[in-house]
Amino acid sequence: MIDTTPAAPPFALPRSRPGGVGGTRLRLVPAPADAAGPRRAGPRPAAPTPVTQTYDPRWVVAVRVAELMQGTAVSPPARDQIVQFARRLRLTPFDAQLIIAIVQDQARRGHAPALCPAAGEPQLRMVPLPPRRGLRLRPTSIRTWALVTAGLLAEAGLLMWWLM
Repeated sequence: MIDTTPAAPPFALPRSRPGGVGGTRLRLVPAPADAAGPRRAGPRPAAPTPVTQTYDPRWVVAVRVAELMQGTAVSPPARDQIVQFARRLRLTPFDAQLIIAIVQDQARRGHAPALCPAAGEPQLRMVPLPPRRGLRLRPTSIRTWALVTAGLLAEAGLLMWWLM
């Protein structure tokens, strides 16, 4: 005789009966505030910064992507070129790939390639700006500039003495 009852899978849990023997009912409840433990003090994501200048690195890379697009996509060699260009602007490779994806998404939504950076500006705001780095001089270069300046001042003093 053939058994027609379906077999229970080996991972099946016993069924619980409401209010009866064989299990309990589980429900989600909010945890007390002190049970959550201390909050981790990690870096918070930066607030979106608007693209206000035409020399903003995010905008410059987006325009370059729009120039190199072939239809709605960027070829792999062009993608590598854009990533290298973005690194020179101090953007991370991840941020460069994100900007490429934003511009391609706008092209797939029907925008002309030249208009894709402007259409994707709200998304470009979410890409973090690279950190600002001021002019960092090494101590040897500071000494060199100080010696050159002192030499020029001494030469100017000698020239003034000679002309008088």
